[in-house]
Amino acid sequence: AYPADVARATAGLAKVRYIRGRLDEAEQLFDEALKADPDSPGPMLEMYAFFQGQGRAAEGTARIQAVADRLPRASAPHRALAHVALMES
Repeated sequence: AYPADVARATAGLAKVRYIRGRLDEAEQLFDEALKADPDSPGPMLEMYAFFQGQGRAAEGTARIQAVADRLPRASAPHRALAHVALMES
């Protein structure tokens, strides 16, 4: 399987867990999605929306920033941070 596909599928499962109120599992799955493909902006933005929905937007931003810091040449975390900045403004 391709990393981007694994990341999208894992993020999708995380969203299902979130909808069903299984927040700890959702958070763990979002972490797995980011590990599967840290250069995929979709799962990052879905993870941010998860944290934002719980009133923890700063934590979501910090997690994306951590990926950007760890992988400074990857474009996805920087694109995700730009989207987050637009959503917060």
